[in-house]
Amino acid sequence: LKYRQRPTDLPAVQKQIGRLRAQFREALVYRYVVEQINEGRRVLRLDDEQGRLKYEIRAERAEHDPKDFRPELLRVSVREHLSGHVRDYQAGRCQVRVERGLGTVPLIIQLRLTDEVTLTDDRSGGGQRFKKPNQPLESVPVPPGLTDQEARLSDLELLDISEAMVRQAVSGRRPARPPPYRFRLGDQVEDARNATLYQIVEEALQVVGVIHSRVAFSVSILVMLVLAAALAIIWRGGQLLTAFVISFIPGLLIVVMNIAGRQMSEKPDTHLVGLVVIWAGIGLLAVADLVVLGKFLRR
Repeated sequence: LKYRQRPTDLPAVQKQIGRLRAQFREALVYRYVVEQINEGRRVLRLDDEQGRLKYEIRAERAEHDPKDFRPELLRVSVREHLSGHVRDYQAGRCQVRVERGLGTVPLIIQLRLTDEVTLTDDRSGGGQRFKKPNQPLESVPVPPGLTDQEARLSDLELLDISEAMVRQAVSGRRPARPPPYRFRLGDQVEDARNATLYQIVEEALQVVGVIHSRVAFSVSILVMLVLAAALAIIWRGGQLLTAFVISFIPGLLIVVMNIAGRQMSEKPDTHLVGLVVIWAGIGLLAVADLVVLGKFLRR
């Protein structure tokens, strides 16, 4: 009953929402990187907590990958300050990836330079230049506060839906298409959000089906007990096997219709039909009770 009121609290849904939150945080970092390069001073500054490592990254422009929203920087120059030494990199491209860090560092940014990488190190005599096909740089933590927006969002705010939409999902009604998503963080995040919405509907309908199935089984015991008592009076003194066969048929009907109705109720298109099927078997048995009690026991 609790999960029927709040299907977003279901463990399977919470696991899916957790994955969505992780992708949401990564997308926030990717958006920040592109904004820093394409707007304002057109420079991205990154450093670690101890100040041992600092990057000043400039690029001609930054582009999001249309699939995973990961940015790629074009015509890149990187100045690296590492323990008092300075390195200058020039490269055609720079890949930016967000990974989960270790210990107290939740997220880290990994940089990889590709496409004719040139390195100038102040520790080499005369500032000698080196050329490499690609160059991974030391990772740095995500700037503090950059992903706070995700932490402030509740589950419904993250999914960008209302409680009314959740109640509609529990009743088997859902829109043909997911509602528009106000957070523009790429197709990957939006696909994860839409998949979560569909899972909420599926899990909610399963919960409703289980509730009706269990209540119907409990009620069917009372209805079958009345029929059994009436049949025992009618067939008293008769063959025991005959009474057993007659009693077995309505019990089998209840079980089959309950299972079939529960399976149908778990699908949005047949949800209401499935609930009707679950209770239809009990309704037929109740009619049989009235017929037997009214017609035969009147004697």
